[in-house]
Amino acid sequence: MRVIKELLLAAIVTVIFFAVLMALLPSRASVVRNLEIHHPIAQVSDMISSFKQFPLWSPWGMRDPNVNYQFTPALSGPGARASWFSAKDPWIGDGSLQIEDVSPGEWVSYSLNAPWRGHTKTADLTIAETDRGTVNATFKVDVDYGWDLFGRVRGMYLEGQIGDDLMYSLGKIKEKIESLPDVDYSEDFATAKPIEVELQPLNVISIHGQAATNQPYSVQPTVLRFTETLTATIDIKRLTRTGPRLAVLNRWGQNYDFTAAVPIKEVEADLPEGVSFSVIDGGKHLKIHYAGPRWDLPRQRDMLIAWAGANGYKTRGPIVEEFLNDTGGSGDNAVLEGDLQTNIYLPVE
Repeated sequence: MRVIKELLLAAIVTVIFFAVLMALLPSRASVVRNLEIHHPIAQVSDMISSFKQFPLWSPWGMRDPNVNYQFTPALSGPGARASWFSAKDPWIGDGSLQIEDVSPGEWVSYSLNAPWRGHTKTADLTIAETDRGTVNATFKVDVDYGWDLFGRVRGMYLEGQIGDDLMYSLGKIKEKIESLPDVDYSEDFATAKPIEVELQPLNVISIHGQAATNQPYSVQPTVLRFTETLTATIDIKRLTRTGPRLAVLNRWGQNYDFTAAVPIKEVEADLPEGVSFSVIDGGKHLKIHYAGPRWDLPRQRDMLIAWAGANGYKTRGPIVEEFLNDTGGSGDNAVLEGDLQTNIYLPVE
């Protein structure tokens, strides 16, 4: 009987010892990962402030590429939520990430729901510009275990459990952002962001050309020269012009592949060599309006492409530029370089 009492006492002492030991463990655990991104901070901020591309940069993509995602109607701003389910990995299981607060260009704070131990789970994505002009991106997850003593023990291993997942997520953000044109659109689009418009297919006569990508400013003079030929063709063939002159640009390899075009009503005519009928596709486009000299159009195009990519749009064709006026005239009617007006359209899904 005495032996039994001693064993019970030893067991009680052991339990108390380990309970005290676990109680002395930290009640919170944090995992932090950092990565440097070599692109403007505005692009990174736009991407992480919305769940539109979350399946691309979700931390769980490495564990289970087939995670099922669902989203609230609003994809950005406080209250926007991404939910997921993984039948393959119980660590992912059923969970969600909800935006709680956003400071554009600085951080996004989330509440996290996941099937691991812990009373309160939060996440933060923080971005900051470095002295080198790059962006330091930080992904942090905090778990509060409270008085869940076994949870506190699990917290000792949280670093090894999700550290690679957070780095995977940052890597996907970096990969996407650095695939976009390296241009800062924050000032140009501060008051007028690109807008979605629906365009109708457009009948045109056109001339095709190419220019080296290291000489982007050579495109406009060539387009203008081609347009003079198209205008003469319209006059000679008595065709009906229906809109401003256009340029369709598609960058590839070592060359710009471009087309000078003028909208017309007719779809058939005997055209001179080098001039052809074609149709510019309609559908959903992103549009910006640019007022200023045409030598800045390459930068305007790059800004539109970068903004579209950072905000989760998929492009589906070449950019179209619509030239609303040209230099010329005199006196009060003179149109100078700074007076030029151009609409730029990017077809998107």
